Amino acid sequence: MDYDDVFSAVTDALSESAKRDPGEDTTRYPDGMIAIQPFEAASGDDEPVRVVGIGTNKETDMFDFIVIKTMEDGEMYPTFEPSVWAKPALTGGDAA
Repeated sequence: MDYDDVFSAVTDALSESAKRDPGEDTTRYPDGMIAIQPFEAASGDDEPVRVVGIGTNKETDMFDFIVIKTMEDGEMYPTFEPSVWAKPALTGGDAA
């Protein structure tokens, strides 16, 4: 399967999940989102994150990971990360 095939398949799946009430303000939401089995990872800045989904970014037309970040004081917030690295010890194997 090449990149275009994968992109098309994921875009089709995301478009189905993006159907919302027409009156709802969706400016803060990605065009679509797929929930995945959550896993622990590191962001590009080597911050620990919990990956919970994949969404499309309206501005870049790219797929981003939807992650939960935790601040030192315990505050948690959702955000997007373009790339993450799985933590091998937590995934039960190599992170390759």
